[in-house]
Amino acid sequence: CALLQAETLEMVFEEHEGHDLTIVTANTKNPGNYSRVIRDNQGMVDKIVDFRDLSEIEAKSSNEINLGVYCFDNELLFKYLPEIKETSPSEELNIIDLIKIMKEDECKVQALRVDDEQEFMGVNDRLQLVTAQKWLQKKINCEHLLNGVSILDPDSTYIGPDVKIEEDTTIYPNNHIYGDTYIKNNVTIYPGSWISNALIGENTEITSSKITDSKVGKNSTVGPNAHLRLNSKVGQKVRIGNYVELKNTSIASGSSCAHLSYLGDAEIGKNVNIGCG
Repeated sequence: CALLQAETLEMVFEEHEGHDLTIVTANTKNPGNYSRVIRDNQGMVDKIVDFRDLSEIEAKSSNEINLGVYCFDNELLFKYLPEIKETSPSEELNIIDLIKIMKEDECKVQALRVDDEQEFMGVNDRLQLVTAQKWLQKKINCEHLLNGVSILDPDSTYIGPDVKIEEDTTIYPNNHIYGDTYIKNNVTIYPGSWISNALIGENTEITSSKITDSKVGKNSTVGPNAHLRLNSKVGQKVRIGNYVELKNTSIASGSSCAHLSYLGDAEIGKNVNIGCG
């Protein structure tokens, strides 16, 4: 459950109040190899059946799957665990057997349905890893869109879960933004940029450039094809042009390094122009 969100766990804990066991389930058109939730005539949970042990009627009548997340009264959990028996031919102890055991002892068991079963998916191979990544990418991008960030092509925009972006920023396709990055308002990031652990000031433009572990002040321009790394600091109203590389360098406000230069371990003052080469 690599995708399981904090707000989902909080919801499960809240809904568990007054119950001894809560299981998380979802309705799906294609249950596949998930264990199935079987309910009684009153709609209450009767049992959970492994897909290999389903009767023909159970397989046809239930599309409700067990997602493998449980909330227990922990004293009851340790009380009933010894009652689980090995199941042949797998010879494994299956926690789903606790539903039947606890119901027979008149414990309060509930199934809590959620809308998106993909949040609970396992990652067992590279294909599932890509599917999980796409789910998280969509969730993150939707949150930024709803917060006023313009993402022109969410399918080709990759933003890490810890990135903060203020409203009215525009992100063009084919951009990667990761780590502890903070992008302030009204920034424009043109295609082909990689930004990680960076602070980008407001009204700044980034074009096809790589910025890592560095800061860029407001009203500045970076790129195309610039590279800022290792604690570089760019002031306000600064121009960092094409094929410029900065390493552990500070450039004060109003200065310019327009093209084809490398500045390493340097301090550049205000209103300085660095020429080509």
